[in-house]
Amino acid sequence: MRAGLSLSVCASFLLATPACAQDNRDAESLAALMIGTHQTAPDDPNNDFVDTRVSMTPIGPGHWVYYQLNTGADRTVYRQRVLQLTDKPEGGVVQTTWSLKEPQQVVVEPSASALTVDLTMEDLVPALGEGCDQHWRYDEALEGGPWVGLVDPATCTIFSQGRQDQIAIKAEARLNAETLYQTEKGFDAEGNLLFGGPEGEFIILNRQD
Repeated sequence: MRAGLSLSVCASFLLATPACAQDNRDAESLAALMIGTHQTAPDDPNNDFVDTRVSMTPIGPGHWVYYQLNTGADRTVYRQRVLQLTDKPEGGVVQTTWSLKEPQQVVVEPSASALTVDLTMEDLVPALGEGCDQHWRYDEALEGGPWVGLVDPATCTIFSQGRQDQIAIKAEARLNAETLYQTEKGFDAEGNLLFGGPEGEFIILNRQD
């Protein structure tokens, strides 16, 4: 990992304002800013990721985005998810993350602009349990923002098959027009770090399109 800053449409998603939140269109603004491809820098020897997010036809409330992470020189598909973004009444966005039952049927190229496969809720399963939604807020003052997302380890606990134990998950993201910052961490019941970097360290991906 590399230390750094922490991973629409109102008048312009690049200039989203509090008025967007008042109009309850935060999910629309965030979804539009997510769309595109981000990649780690060639001079980052510890990370080689291509993060692609494309629009898809909504299959329930909110705005929907397909997310695919490729890694390595051969661009192996490492992770595939479907993100459901819904407005919070008080402003901000809840991101519910879904996994695909048959992910091999839904691979996209990094240059894709939209998902061409028609999905239904029958094609999805929850990626994580209750309490593991990612909550996004608009924060112009925070470096790496304006969009800041958090999966809270105080509420997100999963059972690790590899460790045969419950672990708490923390995921952070910061997103702006040029850059996506992401990190994931796991903690044991005593709060000891099991994986992931120290606080304030993120994988940095730069927008390619």
